Amino acid sequence: MTTPEQHDRFEVAPGAVGGPEPQLHPAPVTGAMAWWIGFLYLIPVPIVSQIVSWVAPVVTHVRLRRAGGFAAEVSRQAANWQLTFAALTIGSALLLVLPAALITAFADDREAVAVMVALGLWFTVVVVAGIATIVHMVLGGTKAGRGEVHRPWGAIPFFKPVP
Repeated sequence: MTTPEQHDRFEVAPGAVGGPEPQLHPAPVTGAMAWWIGFLYLIPVPIVSQIVSWVAPVVTHVRLRRAGGFAAEVSRQAANWQLTFAALTIGSALLLVLPAALITAFADDREAVAVMVALGLWFTVVVVAGIATIVHMVLGGTKAGRGEVHRPWGAIPFFKPVP
């Protein structure tokens, strides 16, 4: 019977006893976390989860912005889209529901039809924007993993490109 030393073969797995030290290669920072963290808004805590899902990509972008490069651009796109989603949600509530509620409050008709129509329109806007957000988060996260930047159509440019 022969031993590995007799054949000059030392096939020992990295990290095994007598083998070489394992090489740790940190994963490259792609900024994809800024997209994936947006899924926090699906946690069933009505207002808190929504606010956290809007703020977390912004915080991620602010942290990655200093380094610049690919990760900063990916996180910038994610932060811009989440802030656009926030503006759509809050802005449509202010433009649709608040005036309808005021009109109904000062009208003689107490059936509140205007408020129900406004709530229906607001709910439709938020659902469509929410579905678009899920699509953009999946596309943005997967493209970032492949080394590409997803630029969502219609996002308001709250943050300027990193020089």
